[in-house]
Order: sequence, then C-alpha cells, then structure tokens
Amino acid sequence: MRLFESESMEIFKTEGIPVPRAEIVSSAEEARRTALSLGMPVILKAQVLVGGRAKAGGILVAEDPNEVARSAQEILEMQIEGLKVDKLLVEEYLPVARELFISVAIDDSKGKFVILASSQGGIEIEEIASKFPEDDIQIHICSTLISELAEEFSNVKYVKVEGSLSIMKISELRELTSGKIGIFGGDGGLRMIQEFGVGAKGFIPGAAMSELSVEVFQNLEKGDIEKAKEKHDKLLIFLRFCSSHALSWIKVEKEALKMLGVIDSSYVRQPSVPLPPVYQQEIKGILNGLGLASKPT
Repeated sequence: MRLFESESMEIFKTEGIPVPRAEIVSSAEEARRTALSLGMPVILKAQVLVGGRAKAGGILVAEDPNEVARSAQEILEMQIEGLKVDKLLVEEYLPVARELFISVAIDDSKGKFVILASSQGGIEIEEIASKFPEDDIQIHICSTLISELAEEFSNVKYVKVEGSLSIMKISELRELTSGKIGIFGGDGGLRMIQEFGVGAKGFIPGAAMSELSVEVFQNLEKGDIEKAKEKHDKLLIFLRFCSSHALSWIKVEKEALKMLGVIDSSYVRQPSVPLPPVYQQEIKGILNGLGLASKPT
C-alpha cells in the first residue's frame, strides 16, 4: 500500500500521534489562504509517491503570503521522477531541535520486518546509512519479538507473514506463541497449501481470484487436500504471472477484474508501471484457460 504524506498524517492523528497542523491544496491561491490561516512561516510539500522530493525542490519554506503563492505555483508545475505534482501540503513550520528517522519495512531476503532508524534525519536515508554507519541502526523484527509483543499487548491478535521464508516463519511463530495469535499468509496465496500445513489461520488473497482462493481454503478446512491442490494449481497460473511482474502486480489484478466485468477501469494511481499490450493478451489467455469468460477489449 502506498500512502501520500497527508494520508499518513491522518492515520497518525487518528492514533493520537502529534503532527503539525496542515492542509492539502491544489492551487497557489488555496496555498496562500491556508498559509494565512495557519500562520507564517509554512512549509510547502509536493504530494507525490516517490522519494527525493526535497532534493528535487519539491519541499520549500515560505516566509510570507506572496512567497507562498509563488513557491506553490512553482511546485505545482513540477514533475518529480516523472510524476506530475497535482497537490501539495501546506504545513505549519515548527522549529526543529533534532531530526530523527525511523521506518519499518519488510526484508524479503531474511523473511523479517526490519526497523531502520537514523540520528541524521530521513533525507537521502540510503546515502546517510553508507556515510554514517555508526548513526544508522537496523533491527530485524524476529519471531521472538513478535511473540513478546503478543504476550504484552492483548490487542495483538493477528499477524500477516509473507516472503520466500513464510512457511518457516509461520511454523516458528506458531510454536513461540502457542497458537495465541492468528497467522495469515500473504503474497496473494502463492504458498497457501504449505502455509496451511504449518498452522496458518488464513490467507490474504489477491482481489482478482478471490473466489478461487476461497474454494482452496474451504477444501483445506474440510481436509480435502487433493481437491485444494487441484484448485490451487489453477490459481498458481495467475499468481505466478503476477509474481513475475511484481512491480505491476496491482495493475495486473485490476486488468483481470476489468476483463471479468467486475470493475470498469484498471487505473492504478501513480507511481504505477504501465502494462504492455502483450501482458493484457497473456492475462486474457490465463482467464480463458481457467474457464473465466473475459469481456472483449
């Protein structure tokens, strides 16, 4: 899931995490009015789903209303990493005593969550990590830590595990937590048969083949492993296609849903990787091979 900075801030606010006052605008005049209501100075931030905004000039401090309008117009006419800036965040300027950075991501090579923290701030974080290794901290969230969190916090009831080591991780977590938390497999169900075998409670399926995914799961619950494998083998044809085009996975899913008449548009908000026409023909062939009628395009 990709979130704009403004969307992340709304989630933080909902969870009670303090954030600066800010508003989304789409014109220089809106930016000027918003800045006047927030009080000067303000920070103007381009809202695009890529990094490197500050380096590209997409984050500017403005000291007065005229500068706000001028800088906002400049940002709204920009493209950052090929993405047009349609909206910007007008945020109150707060004095900074010290800037820290922390993030949580998935390290697929190790099958673990990883926390990346830096005392040098978050701009050009990859470069900072190489230049100041002593100020860069990476902590892999191991199964033991997850089990400790589940023990300490009663609202930790479910966890989703994905990546090439998911089967091992699910087995490990089941043993450590004594089955107290529900573990779900991910990656659209690529390894759902094996994950179920080691104790997965369920799976997070892809949207395009959800009915077939449900049939696999129902057969697993009934103990009809052979029938489940038969259904899963069909599902794997589509999932492996998605996996081989991982950068376009969501686009592939939506294109399939459009072909099946479930949705009218396969649009995926930026940044998205265009789907070549040959892929569309392959998707249609997969759907037809599975006995799913696709609409003419």
